[in-house]
Amino acid sequence: MNSSGDNWTNEQEKAAKSLEHVLSEETVNDLLREKVPAKRVEDAVEEAPLLEIAEERVRSRALFVSGETNILVADSPEQKYYFSLSKVFDEIHIVLPVLGKGKESVTRLTGNIWIYKVHSPYSFFLKRAALRVVRENLVFNGAIRPDLVVARDPFVAGMVGKYIAKKIKRPLQIHVLINPFNTLWLQKDKRNVELQDMAEKVLKGVHSLRAGSEGIEKSLKERYKKAKDVSVLPHYYNLNAYKDSAIAFNVHEKYPQYKFIMLAEGELVADSNIHDVITAARYFMSSPRIGLVILGDGPAKELFEEKVKILNLQKNVVFVTGKDDIISYYKTADLFIEAGTSAASEEHILRAVGAELPIVAYETDIRNDLFVEGDSAFMCEPHDSYCLTSKINDFLNNPALRTRFRKRSRNLTSDRIHEDEGAYFEALANSIEQVLFVGEESK
Repeated sequence: MNSSGDNWTNEQEKAAKSLEHVLSEETVNDLLREKVPAKRVEDAVEEAPLLEIAEERVRSRALFVSGETNILVADSPEQKYYFSLSKVFDEIHIVLPVLGKGKESVTRLTGNIWIYKVHSPYSFFLKRAALRVVRENLVFNGAIRPDLVVARDPFVAGMVGKYIAKKIKRPLQIHVLINPFNTLWLQKDKRNVELQDMAEKVLKGVHSLRAGSEGIEKSLKERYKKAKDVSVLPHYYNLNAYKDSAIAFNVHEKYPQYKFIMLAEGELVADSNIHDVITAARYFMSSPRIGLVILGDGPAKELFEEKVKILNLQKNVVFVTGKDDIISYYKTADLFIEAGTSAASEEHILRAVGAELPIVAYETDIRNDLFVEGDSAFMCEPHDSYCLTSKINDFLNNPALRTRFRKRSRNLTSDRIHEDEGAYFEALANSIEQVLFVGEESK
């Protein structure tokens, strides 16, 4: 009896499996019989991703190649960026190629983020080492796990990412956040000439490129006319956090000796951009009624305090290094001066925009996207502190500009600046996944 019962159970399991197999095959055959209209690449790129099904989103597995070694530092901005990005991708694998000696490591940050750090003092061996690590960790039963490869810069990461994408036959997208063909960038460091040569080779033949700004996008389109998919990456900043926040104090009540208050923010280090701010503003501080409030701290704080004394500006300049309410400073000062061009300085600019604080600043691609010179802000070429001085003078002598700039700040919009973090990362994932429809072939 027991033997007969066992046979009946086995036959029942076989029948169930056969039914599942038939149903699976019928479903696949039904899908295959559907006629799918042919589309041009350009049309497909413009449309919504095909990976979206009803309300549930089927996400791809992405392999990033990056030089952002701070990803391994707990609570770093880079690590937080990938934590958020992991919510809109099925899996995230990050290769960190380092030109130099070191120990390889594999780190699992979360349930769906893995980091693979590789080292070699030579470019050729670094590419091969990165590929070996990918094959050892991301190939299962002969199948490559990532659906796409994203290089986060056109330099070492781009070189390694392009090599990996070609070898594992996956589409490649390269992010260009710094314009390697910008003259001012080249002049900053003699090593940038070598990086430019590397970028020129890496970007050649790549069909999907993402730019950090409209200026970079324009440069890429002019240089790489055969690239099929070139656009600007979305940006995120919660402007409403400043627009809607209540102030804890009015900076004019805190410093009643000043009738007009200029504001700046930056780290107090030896080569800080605050040097240019003080240089540009010093000509107006012969009046005790004009003040400059500097938000920031750093190892060179005493150097800046000494500089202010030498210039006899100690009654006009205030250094704020505590944890005072930054929003109150931004929302109640009269003018914001930004002499930096880094990513941190862009955040300062967006704070000022959110607080409707008039701005005098050095140009960057992102700022040129946002502002109209003389209409919504005053802009100068980087390192031209004389221009900053001239623009501050124009602002002081034309009180109507204060109202105009504040009014324009309320209406500043960009389809690439997302104020909702969830919407931003969805838009970012969509932009990255467009590479799946381009048919990238790395050369």
